Amino acid sequence: MKIWCENGQLQSQREYARNQRFGQACAWYKNTELMLVEEYEADRLVSGKYFKLHKQDPISTVVNGNGLATLYDETGAFIRRVQYIKGKPVDLDN
Repeated sequence: MKIWCENGQLQSQREYARNQRFGQACAWYKNTELMLVEEYEADRLVSGKYFKLHKQDPISTVVNGNGLATLYDETGAFIRRVQYIKGKPVDLDN
């Protein structure tokens, strides 16, 4: 699945198999810089790298299904952080 911006630029793409996220997912900022790269297996997040606008090194990572995803919108404004354990998001408020 691919999602395009109004200006024709690719905003994000994800791979699915049997109605589940499977394979690579990527998203880009409006200025075409990489926002995130994720890898899924059977709808579980296996790995991810999350980039802040204008930074080449990841701001947060998920490795072997465990870690923190720092999410931004297409302009680089912070949205939220999501903790992952065993490939699934964990509610940090409980």
